[in-house]
Amino acid sequence: HAGSYAVREFIEENQPLLSLHGHLHESTTLSGSWMDKIGNTVCFNAAHTGKELSVIKFDTENTENAERFLI
Repeated sequence: HAGSYAVREFIEENQPLLSLHGHLHESTTLSGSWMDKIGNTVCFNAAHTGKELSVIKFDTENTENAERFLI
């Protein structure tokens, strides 16, 4: 686990539609995933360790079909 326990607790208790993250740049590389779920909340991590810009394209009506692009 990395990140804030308080943020995770907020997500678990309030179950927002989605949660956007990006502070831990290496987390996507280490975990192998830029998207996860906590209960019903879809969590996106746009952080990236390379020189490219990480962009996540999503529709609020269908968050689980989001796409991540490095440009």
